[in-house]
Amino acid sequence: MTSNVARLRWYVARARVMTVPEIVHRVQERGRQLTYKRRPPYVKAPPLQATAPVLLRPLLLSLAGITGALEYWEASADRLLRGQVQLLGQTWVADPLPDWRLDPVTGRRWPDTYAFEIDYRHAAHDLGEVKYVWELNRLLYLLPVAASAAQRQDSELLALVRRHVEDWLSQNPPYRGVAWASGIEVALRIVALVTVDEVGQALQPDAPFSGRVWQGVAEHADWLERFPSRFSSANNHRVAELVGLLIASLKGAHAGRAGLVENLVAELSEVAERQYYPDGVGAEQSTSYATSTMEWLGLASCALSAAGQPPASELQQLIERAQFALDVFTDAAGNVVRVGDDDETRILTAAVPHDRYLDAVRLLTSGRSSPAKAVVGLTVLEHGGYSVARHHEAGTEALWVLDHGPLGFGEIAAHGHADTLSVWLHLGGAPVFVDAGTYLYHSGDAWREYMRSTHAHNTLVLEDLSSSITAGSFNWHHDRRAQGRLVDARDGENWSVEAEHDGYVPALGLVHRRSLARLQPGHWQLKDAVEGQRAARATWSLVVAPDIDVRDVVDGWVLARDGRKLLHVAPAGGWTATRYRGSETPRAGWYSGRFGSLVPTNQLVLSGTLRPTEELVVDFRLLR
Repeated sequence: MTSNVARLRWYVARARVMTVPEIVHRVQERGRQLTYKRRPPYVKAPPLQATAPVLLRPLLLSLAGITGALEYWEASADRLLRGQVQLLGQTWVADPLPDWRLDPVTGRRWPDTYAFEIDYRHAAHDLGEVKYVWELNRLLYLLPVAASAAQRQDSELLALVRRHVEDWLSQNPPYRGVAWASGIEVALRIVALVTVDEVGQALQPDAPFSGRVWQGVAEHADWLERFPSRFSSANNHRVAELVGLLIASLKGAHAGRAGLVENLVAELSEVAERQYYPDGVGAEQSTSYATSTMEWLGLASCALSAAGQPPASELQQLIERAQFALDVFTDAAGNVVRVGDDDETRILTAAVPHDRYLDAVRLLTSGRSSPAKAVVGLTVLEHGGYSVARHHEAGTEALWVLDHGPLGFGEIAAHGHADTLSVWLHLGGAPVFVDAGTYLYHSGDAWREYMRSTHAHNTLVLEDLSSSITAGSFNWHHDRRAQGRLVDARDGENWSVEAEHDGYVPALGLVHRRSLARLQPGHWQLKDAVEGQRAARATWSLVVAPDIDVRDVVDGWVLARDGRKLLHVAPAGGWTATRYRGSETPRAGWYSGRFGSLVPTNQLVLSGTLRPTEELVVDFRLLR
């Protein structure tokens, strides 16, 4: 498919979900974009304030209490001193400074042209995954280095951070290059610029650093004022933009309409409220994006407090709700059950090791780095659409999750996956049955389709169809979205949950119903059925974590980790059992544990015909 055809299809799919007010907004937005190409707005920063409040430096340095953070700071500083930047598994040469437009995978450079003429959504075939270049241009890789400079009281290391910041500001004027094409990128850079400047001012109060950064922050804030994410784009991006504007305003680098801070807080509270259900589940149906949004809200709350502003009780209540849901999804070892898209977005938490991200978010938002005491038994998050069961089986924690919620957030449901009625399992603080992951966004092509499809999730596929149908890399057809519904939930030592979804009704006239139950200690059962007037070809599957060994046995599969048997999976007879690992035809048995990473893994598959009068039954027994 040519990029022009792909672009046209994207615009058609997006236009179908737009209301008339949104179309008017997009037309006006395009008008501003065309105007600013000929005549970019002039931004005069407010006078530099010697008494500007310190908002983010204390938060950054508080992360020293996270396990491994100090070592990470030192390693990041040493790497930068050697002329390297590492992000998302890729390495840039930074000797003496990075090439801000270089894609580290393809070796090609993004154009040095007007930002709104760069079609980053459909340029992947020629240039690469835009997220890599965006990640570098966020400047968040400088946070652990700045923290190390503060710890060491190292003015030479701080000077290196300054050179990177000043070079970025020099090489990337407003509206020039892909780094200015998206509001969330602009907002993240405000956080980076303000934080490293505050560290620099504490270490060297008389150094001429803040003046240029002050102007840069003002230019970034002005961009956010002119190009807000509205309507179908008012998801986590709008939260980020509002927090970026709030930080710039509290610093005094952005002066606007009367009551600006109060208005920003009011809009942030309103937008953030839509990002979470009453039970704390993220409306984007992604544990990663729910956590990232929670970090943004934590930064806003802390910045308001540091500036002596009235506390935003609505934000704190939202954080507490989100914290509760995050804790429910977190196992005994601190691993969260990964649901939906995960692009590894970090904010201040870019300053801690990858595996300590959740600890850092908790510390910034609640003052504690560990989850609250786990709730044992069945927790039904009915608004968000998940049932989570946690029990201790012979000294081993078993954490099951069943998804019976909506596809995703708002008109485009951008970051949801076609995973309705999927199950996840963590045993002993480690994943066993997992979401296949994300892999890539704009450059993913067929992989992006596959990783979001029902085929890559732990549920039932009927007639080789996904339960929800995509309409682009971040869009779904409105009339082909599965809607989950909780049918019954019974708590107790032997709990059970039953749910259904209607995703196959438009094409097949069938409802998929699934139940998950604990029959006795260490013994669980999964049942699948269809309701309707016809039989259907069915494919049942479970994606297994890549560190799990799987052995085929007469009555199913035995799963083990590090030579220790964990689980026996035993399907009822009459179904064809297959185990795929890194298969291309059919595509099955793949796992993306990090953005841009894709490795073979085991996927357990049962295939056959499911009739309305039948059930597909699979037993799971813990092996001791």
